[in-house]
Amino acid sequence: LAPQPWGRITRKDNANTTTLYLLVFDWPKDGKLVIPGLKNKIISAKLLAGDDLEAKSKRGRITINVPASVPDLTASVIKLELKGKVINVNTTAKDKMKTGELD
Repeated sequence: LAPQPWGRITRKDNANTTTLYLLVFDWPKDGKLVIPGLKNKIISAKLLAGDDLEAKSKRGRITINVPASVPDLTASVIKLELKGKVINVNTTAKDKMKTGELD
């Protein structure tokens, strides 16, 4: 999926679900991480550091409530499990991500 203002998203397709890994470089100050263009039903959301997170889907956007303090200053990772396949709808990236390095 295309880069987001807060970071990057990687995807792993499973039989009937999709796992998204949200690599958050710019932790949201308002406590809400927004992923536009996703209409899938949410199964779960959690920090890889261990805490479950509240996530809601409304009008094609997923909003995840995140803690006020950033878990990792370099990149915090959120694992988001969704029902079904995710279509690559966020195709407005200006540049491709460089392989093996952060841009």
